[in-house]
Amino acid sequence: MKRTQRVLFLAACWLALGFSCGREPQPCIEEEVGTPIPLEEALTTLLLDNCWLIPETARPINPDGPVTDMAEYVINSPAEFRALVGCPATRVPDIDFTRYTLIAGQKFLAQAGFVETQSLANKCGVIHYEINLIGAISTRVGVLTYFAVVPKMGGKPTIVYHVSER
Repeated sequence: MKRTQRVLFLAACWLALGFSCGREPQPCIEEEVGTPIPLEEALTTLLLDNCWLIPETARPINPDGPVTDMAEYVINSPAEFRALVGCPATRVPDIDFTRYTLIAGQKFLAQAGFVETQSLANKCGVIHYEINLIGAISTRVGVLTYFAVVPKMGGKPTIVYHVSER
């Protein structure tokens, strides 16, 4: 009986090795554009028009790393929202964090500016966040904040930010 079990076990191991060795992992063959992630337009617009990242917390994700001109956040709870985002008391958006995730970021610009367009897409399990900024003629340095309210993303999603200025 034990001999038969050993033979079956060794045969199973041999088959598993035979089918897994020498094979390249399959590349993701999703389209270049990826699967679009819908923006919750009304909430996103309200945030863009009225809210900002709180200066004391709006700093690069890795405080021990080099200083960068960008800061990015994934916000999944009301407590995180209150700690990171400031809004006028009369214009605080009502985000249902059981259904939505807020992606927020800021970029330091040589002049003031605004978000022209933004979109998100899932490409092989990685979220690509495209933000197109337009600089305005100004004599002061600008800090541009961008927000996206999207369907709930659990855990810590991998997000690649593509910020372009014109």
